[in-house]
Amino acid sequence: MTNANRILADVRRIEKVVLRKRSNSTIDFGLVVYYISLKDAESGSPSAKQKIEKRIKNIFDDVFTELNGKCRLAQETSKIHIDQDSAWAAVVLIIRPPREVQALSDE
Repeated sequence: MTNANRILADVRRIEKVVLRKRSNSTIDFGLVVYYISLKDAESGSPSAKQKIEKRIKNIFDDVFTELNGKCRLAQETSKIHIDQDSAWAAVVLIIRPPREVQALSDE
């Protein structure tokens, strides 16, 4: 199982929890937090920063596709830190129920 697949597995579990009826759960959102670290390509291109930017976008797109509109998805990303030939960043994915489910549960 790749790290991206582990993230998707976590997303599936969180999705089930945030979509529970309000009478069964008080959880309003779920988070997936991950750290990514990569090195520059041997040829120098793409850079570690470029690879991280692409990987973060691909993971977000995969999670968005997995949720298929059943939940709202937001992402916060730290600054990408560069250290010689490598780079790293921290990312949080925020998973919330759709607005209509949340609005009904607030009544």
